[in-house]
Amino acid sequence: KEKPTFAMRVTTNVKDATNQDESKYYNKDLGVVVIPNVGTVTEGDNTGDVSVDSNTSHVKFPKPGESSVSKLVAKDGKDPLKDEGWAPTLSLDTHDELYSYKTKFTLSKNFNYNAAGFTLTDKFENLQKYKAVQILTEDGKDVSDQFNIKTDKQGTVTNITATAKNNKDWSDTGKTLIMYISGVNLTGATSDEELPYLEPQEFGDKNPYKDGITIPNTSNLKEDSKVPGFSKEKDSGKTFTNFAIDPSIEKWVEDDQSAVIDPGEATDE
Repeated sequence: KEKPTFAMRVTTNVKDATNQDESKYYNKDLGVVVIPNVGTVTEGDNTGDVSVDSNTSHVKFPKPGESSVSKLVAKDGKDPLKDEGWAPTLSLDTHDELYSYKTKFTLSKNFNYNAAGFTLTDKFENLQKYKAVQILTEDGKDVSDQFNIKTDKQGTVTNITATAKNNKDWSDTGKTLIMYISGVNLTGATSDEELPYLEPQEFGDKNPYKDGITIPNTSNLKEDSKVPGFSKEKDSGKTFTNFAIDPSIEKWVEDDQSAVIDPGEATDE
């Protein structure tokens, strides 16, 4: 005679959803993903079935947080997990000196990646050479084997890109990854390759060097989403590596009243 009451509890999350899945539930008025859900009770007897739907509940998910990209340069051998010795600028005396680049990529928190996921890119000026590229976590773990690392030469720049083999390993985490490029130098660069880097005005007002060869370098983080407005792309600030060039030439006249001498008759005296 009493109406029985039941509670159905479903514990779930969207961890395994891609942002392409989430895009189907994007609410343009709120600018976020909102997932609706309805319960139904169906009662039946010999006269037929009667179904009643519940009210619609809504789950609103947060927007992805902010990402960041920070790039520094140092003489080779500096610990990429520490700040000591790393700076936006570096001055070297010779082409043979080795140096390194490190870029910290902080992924967006609450970002569910899809098949395209995210891309870490170092825009490496290709008159340089390097020995190794590694992807590290903030605690120093080498996770290079979890990424596809490729190079693509475009003009004077070689794009060194790293894409995750399994994007779900990095979804939602907001973790920081370090791309560490070591053993960099200019040995083997031709004068034609160096010539464009002798003009400091090409690098704008931020270039601290006005003489020698100055090489700019930047990095880029791209996060791809099918949810409108959620895709992101950020560049790091520029690093500058400068090689001093110190040619010298002197010219003088000892006596502007001296007699003109035929070069063919000149002597050591």
